[in-house]
Amino acid sequence: MNTLSTRNQESLTAEIDRLAEAIVQRRQGRITEDDFRTFRLHNGIYGMRGLTDVQMLRVRIPLGRLNSEQLGILAGVTRHFGQGAAHFTTRQDVQIYHVPLPRVPQALRFLAQAGLSTRETSGNIVRNVTTCSLAGVCPHEAFDVTPYARLLGDYFLRNPLTQRLPRKFKIALSGCARDCAYAAVHDLGALAINRQNGTESPGFRLLIGGGLGAAPRMAEALEPFTPAEDLLPTAVAIVHLFNRLGNRGNKNKARLKLLLAEMGAGAFRQQVLEERRLVKATWPGPLPAALPPEAAIPAPHPPLDSRPVAAANADFARWRRFNAVAQRQEGTYAVRIPLPGGDLTPAQLESLAALAHDLPEQQVRFTPHQNALLRFVPRHILFSLFTRLDEAGLAGTGGSHIADIVSCPGASTCALAVTRSSDLAEALARRLADLNDAEADDLQGVRIKINGCPNACAHHWLGDAGLCGMARKVGDQLVPHYQLYLGGGTEEGQAAFGRSTLRLPARRVPEALIRLLRMYRVRRTGDELFGEWLRREQAGDGFLRDALSDLVPLPPYDVDPTDYFDWGSEDTFRVEIGESECA
Repeated sequence: MNTLSTRNQESLTAEIDRLAEAIVQRRQGRITEDDFRTFRLHNGIYGMRGLTDVQMLRVRIPLGRLNSEQLGILAGVTRHFGQGAAHFTTRQDVQIYHVPLPRVPQALRFLAQAGLSTRETSGNIVRNVTTCSLAGVCPHEAFDVTPYARLLGDYFLRNPLTQRLPRKFKIALSGCARDCAYAAVHDLGALAINRQNGTESPGFRLLIGGGLGAAPRMAEALEPFTPAEDLLPTAVAIVHLFNRLGNRGNKNKARLKLLLAEMGAGAFRQQVLEERRLVKATWPGPLPAALPPEAAIPAPHPPLDSRPVAAANADFARWRRFNAVAQRQEGTYAVRIPLPGGDLTPAQLESLAALAHDLPEQQVRFTPHQNALLRFVPRHILFSLFTRLDEAGLAGTGGSHIADIVSCPGASTCALAVTRSSDLAEALARRLADLNDAEADDLQGVRIKINGCPNACAHHWLGDAGLCGMARKVGDQLVPHYQLYLGGGTEEGQAAFGRSTLRLPARRVPEALIRLLRMYRVRRTGDELFGEWLRREQAGDGFLRDALSDLVPLPPYDVDPTDYFDWGSEDTFRVEIGESECA
């Protein structure tokens, strides 16, 4: 099932043809390397760390949804054009690595057969609009934000207004105050709310000017309530202003959050409201009204077989406890599939494609938390689904289990990364997966997020425990370290950024976190959550530094050189930062 309109399919075909011609022109010296780089990045084609003429393809997943056909095509492209696994990002994109430049157009043509495109996953444009993967099924949501995310994504994709913005622009929509899509740290974030004026009116609390990176900023509320029909003109007004007023002279000062800080939130709000008035007055035709929800209980096609559950199947019981979430549609579940490091092999993608075909919704959702999600799973087939996932190596505990870690690819592929964050995430997850059931239950919902550099692709600022890769000198040796941040998160349109604590040698991070988590279990009061306990303890007399400080110093290099290595490496650590290709 191809999800592109005829017009967008024609545009995509023409774009791939232009790319193929640009590759020929570059090889013949008819265009400069800088011009070619600009062109390929606008089409979501990145260079790779330390390599030439080998690319990373970033494929957008609108609404985070892939159907069976798309998963199969993605598996084939990953296997035949790239190397290793496909990596799913916190922006609901997927990245395919090590694609030789001459083969990129052919890979893109295969993706286009299933309506998939790399268009505008990079560059100074509006990036893929992200949303909560539980939209339409969440028991807590005000309404289904999916159609609004589609409306914004379709409007801004290939829009002449957005092709040369001062900097990238990110949008996220959440259906409730839990803010699973992290609206509070986006250039434009939207939280669904219903206003009661005799009748129920759907709308949004709009948040503007948020962002992470090296200097995070929480978004500011635009107004108390924005009616649903005003969402698109408000977004257009904000992009208009950003296009007109953003800093084009210095990309390090060009994000909307910095424009807001310079102008002042109050002044910017007034300009947005005036610009919106003009946008609405000149809009060609009627504005989109409140949109109907997408989600309904789909008919089984065909259902998985129902299998009886063995009474003593502890593995299934554990999996269900951490992975299956009751939907608001009675009798159905959303099932989380953890993706260690955000990765899926081609074989696993094919297994998911087969599963999607056999489930009612016939889709897989990919979340801002680097999980996959199967929705509308009837209760009576949960065990059958567990069995199929287990056979594919995809039945790990995830979702609310602490071993479900978010991480960026790090220095294994990224030119900006300092440390191999994905390798640390794998090592840490192995330690955490060994926790007994009582320990795992106590730590439900504690989120760990690991970045290989300060750019925050894995949202380390928002983790209960966040880690940011860095390098420090120990004697004459450069050693991989992580800055530990504690107590981050978002809720009710607010962001709490993790508090900076210790700088830990990379090899000591798993021991430090295990020790910290065990301290929490011993020292918490009643049902005190991890974040609540941290705030109480951190208000005290520096317990954390005392508890973990013995892990900071390293023995001399000749005593144990492995302490000086990065995870996933047996070579002397060195920092090789390349040029940013993230616009």
